[in-house]
Amino acid sequence: MTRYQSKVNFPPIAGIEIEVSKLGLRRLILLPGEYFKKYKLSGSRTTLADNWCDKLDLVLEVETQLLEYLEGRRRSFSIPLDLDIGTDFQKRVWGILQEIPYGCYSTYKEIAKKAGKPHAARAVGNACAANPIPIIIPCHRVIRTDGRLGGYTSCVNAKKALLMLEGAI
Repeated sequence: MTRYQSKVNFPPIAGIEIEVSKLGLRRLILLPGEYFKKYKLSGSRTTLADNWCDKLDLVLEVETQLLEYLEGRRRSFSIPLDLDIGTDFQKRVWGILQEIPYGCYSTYKEIAKKAGKPHAARAVGNACAANPIPIIIPCHRVIRTDGRLGGYTSCVNAKKALLMLEGAI
């Protein structure tokens, strides 16, 4: 397992932590600005593992594609994923989320129906909260039926910023 951090300039997201395995991207953590202040991280890149060089190509590809997305130059991702965690329902939800097009959104209720559990909107919300790879598995594209944004892994302001970047709101 290799973990790597990089700063980004997309308020309220100040950085990303990438975790990869030999199979692909395992986890993407969105870091708020306070994280870098708290741990006094000033460099643009921080490697968190000694064995990262054997996965350097994948790490750099993930970073490049994410930065292109955050700069508005990328609408989809072509990164191998390593999703060996999650329940069957969560994995089904994560698969459905990947079908939501750039610039669009769906509701927790609609996702529940597509997952075959029409009364499981709250469980869809929990699956979104457990999503190990936000942005690439676009849980930010899921909102409440009443039009409010609902929650998001790092903060609701990040969800709003991502939806605005895509022109969805």
